Amino acid sequence: MLTSAATHEALATLREAFDNAEAFDTIVIDDRLSGLSGFLTEIVKAPELTGLRTVLWGNAELSEQAEAYLNQPYQLVDLQKFIKPTDLATDNSSGLGESSSRCDLVKLPEAAILVVEDNLVNQELAKAILVGLECHTTLCADGAEAVEQFAEHDFDLILMDCQMPIMDGYMATEKIRTLECEWQRIKTPIIALTAATISGDRERCATVGMDDFLSKPFIVEDLIDKLKYWLPHKIQSVSIKSNESSDHSVLDMDALAKIRNLDPSGSIATLTKIITIYLETSPEQIRTIKLAYSQENRDVVRKTAHSLKSSSANLGAETLSAVCKRLETQAIDAQWQDLSDLITTIENEFDCVADALRTQLDSLL
Repeated sequence: MLTSAATHEALATLREAFDNAEAFDTIVIDDRLSGLSGFLTEIVKAPELTGLRTVLWGNAELSEQAEAYLNQPYQLVDLQKFIKPTDLATDNSSGLGESSSRCDLVKLPEAAILVVEDNLVNQELAKAILVGLECHTTLCADGAEAVEQFAEHDFDLILMDCQMPIMDGYMATEKIRTLECEWQRIKTPIIALTAATISGDRERCATVGMDDFLSKPFIVEDLIDKLKYWLPHKIQSVSIKSNESSDHSVLDMDALAKIRNLDPSGSIATLTKIITIYLETSPEQIRTIKLAYSQENRDVVRKTAHSLKSSSANLGAETLSAVCKRLETQAIDAQWQDLSDLITTIENEFDCVADALRTQLDSLL
């Protein structure tokens, strides 16, 4: 791996590597880089760079000249999908084990998911993942069938392919949103299943009323992350007898280790103090959220959820932090009654986090 700060330097490095029979497989480019368009054009035009995989990294929309897009901030698993994807896909030793363990810890037995996808392989892949998560799953092969299913049944979330015969995902989403308005139904989250390399695809998805995007091909972790974000109130953590295992299921132990390492002498004082403060202040924040909800005070709900989100993330309570983030976002303009389930989930998840942190405190003292 090499890094470059300028386009001319990067281009020279790419060509030199090719001349030395050490050609790069992938280049990751900050989309704020000066002269980006011209740089991508040079890569496309250079015959010696044929086969070089270009990945844009940042916040802007994907360029037609790049092959993939990496949102910022990104997780390691996101980057792994784009670097040597063939090698990663054939490595069954670690990836499948990690996916399986995450499925073992997260279940959504009360979630009803509609999968709208015309590709039978993709259908079965999505179904296999969702069945492993104990979701109630309904499959459709086109948008027209999806609209019919939506009209007849209630779904908690829809995975919608964009390109399909008979009726595509864009039109299906528009029709579903129209039905919701006519029947005054609560808005159902619709996640677009889309190829990340199609320029302008995301804007079109948002315009017709889709809420989020899942780039194909996706892996187990990708789908679980979307479900945790959009359906936090449906998440059920699997009960595990071992206290240590339970702690790991609700806490990122690396986060606690980083706090402990802040003490050069190896003392536990800082970690103990931070955990204690969190356990003392968080219940009051939850009470504030509940009171503000009863008073329909959006601003207080949003600000308090933001604060709890931040402190929970610092202590490795990732699921709790994610639910708080959802509440923070929804408090701005979502229907008020939709927030009730999120607040209940925050209460229940905090109880699990608090138990795990108390166990950690007992082991430290």
